[in-house]
Amino acid sequence: MSDHAASATPSSERLSTGNYALWKLRARALLTKKELWHAVSDATTKADDAANGKALAIIITILDDEQLKHVEYATTAYEVWHTLAGIHEKKDTASKMFAMRKLITLRKEQNETMTTFLGRAKTLRSQLRSAGHELQDDMFNAIILSGLPADYENLIVTMETLSDTLTHDYVVSRLLHEAMRRSEANPAPTDAALAVPIEYRADDRT
Repeated sequence: MSDHAASATPSSERLSTGNYALWKLRARALLTKKELWHAVSDATTKADDAANGKALAIIITILDDEQLKHVEYATTAYEVWHTLAGIHEKKDTASKMFAMRKLITLRKEQNETMTTFLGRAKTLRSQLRSAGHELQDDMFNAIILSGLPADYENLIVTMETLSDTLTHDYVVSRLLHEAMRRSEANPAPTDAALAVPIEYRADDRT
């Protein structure tokens, strides 16, 4: 294995199903740092070109075994890169659409704790990010508030008046506090978990 490939392995996440968008960003940065990106972006680069060999070695080294079958007969870094793009960008588009549809239609179920509801929203946002789309906090806040039942309307209106300064951390904290207040006022077995909200913390937005 070349020095370039050996140094790439520990610092680069391997490509696997579901992480193409982030892998692509890291892999391009690595190849650029090694001054090898031209070998990937130029379709005229020959298989026997020294830069092609180094770039190809790096890319192959940062692929999971399941990805190797797609490029085992490729002879240039350009061919490998664009073959992987053709496979994963289609999948990421489908994943992005699925996560976005689920977010738009997200609703808090009648007996669902606020912690679980916020956890579901967080998971969908993470899926969207993995597919290459970063959902901004203001839009994410709006989706969460839209998914609350009608008896949260007064609280929603109050928070909407703070739209210019409304942070995601504040929304999460306020909703968890409100859910806890309601649980204490009307204790029910389904709300017992609200006493120690561990599925979703206000400072954990990943």
